[in-house]
Parts: sequence; C-alpha cells; structure tokens
Amino acid sequence: MGNSDLTVDITLLKASEKQLHSIQSEFEDIDGWKKELRAVIGAERMVGANAMMSTFRWSRS
Repeated sequence: MGNSDLTVDITLLKASEKQLHSIQSEFEDIDGWKKELRAVIGAERMVGANAMMSTFRWSRS
C-alpha cells in the first residue's frame, strides 16, 4: 500500500459528530412545532412567513 495524503483528527471528528447529533435532536420534532404555530397564528400567515424566509439571505458576518 502507498502512503495516503488523508489524515484524520479523531478528536475533531468526534466533536463534530456530537455537534451534528445535537443539531439533529433540535429538529426532530419540527413537525410538532409547525402544528403548534399553525394553531396559534393560522396557516395563512405561515405560508407568507415561509415565502418570506425562502428569500431571506442568511449571513454569518
């Protein structure tokens, strides 16, 4: 076998895995949140908000 240019930082990989699991758990019940929001603010306003958010430009700066 030849030498590989690929190196893996196992500590960073495990930290990333934990972060991804955390993010996944935050979104597991998103359908439940949508139902609650529709009940509170109405489906018509949700459609408008969804359209507005799809055109929103997210910036991290």
